[in-house]
Amino acid sequence: MSKQLCPYCHGKADLNDTANSDFQALVDTSDPGYPVILVEHYEGDWDNTRVISYCPMCGRRLVGEES
Repeated sequence: MSKQLCPYCHGKADLNDTANSDFQALVDTSDPGYPVILVEHYEGDWDNTRVISYCPMCGRRLVGEES
């Protein structure tokens, strides 16, 4: 997969099949210095984040990248 076209780290696709689960998992790069994997329960009971340095799907470096 091309790192420039990866839908996961460019905010165009979820990491899980949201049609068959009650949560959403995605790569959130809205803060360029603090990219995270965000897992959010649809009923609002919980959410969880993990700081990441690379996209888990294509391997693109997310921290300290040149824009």
